[in-house]
Amino acid sequence: FTADARTSPYAAQCLQRLPGNSKQFYNLVALQDNRVQELPFCIRILLEAAMRNCGGLTNCVQDVERILDWKVSSVAHEDVPWKVPRVILQDLSGVPVLGDLTAMRDAVA
Repeated sequence: FTADARTSPYAAQCLQRLPGNSKQFYNLVALQDNRVQELPFCIRILLEAAMRNCGGLTNCVQDVERILDWKVSSVAHEDVPWKVPRVILQDLSGVPVLGDLTAMRDAVA
C-alpha cells in the first residue's frame, strides 16, 4: 500500500520504506512502546492498521492507545475500529475456487 504520511501522526516516527522498492509499512518497534511486545500477533496487525489509518475519518490516536492497552480494553469490551482491506463475496458458482485451485497447482508443480 502507499501510506498517506500527511494524515497519520505516526508517519514521521514509524513509517518506513522496504528496501529495493516503493512499498511502505508502519514499523511497530519504532513506536518505542514496551506494550507492543506484550501484544499477540493478531492484535499487532490491528495496531498497524490503526496507525496506518490514524488521522483520517475512521481512526484517532485514542484508538491506537486503546489497542496498545489491549489487556485492559479487552476486559472492558471496548470496540476497536477496523477498516476491512478487502471484501469477500459469496460465490455459489465455484468458479473462483477452481481458479484458486489451479493457481495452487501451478505453484506446487
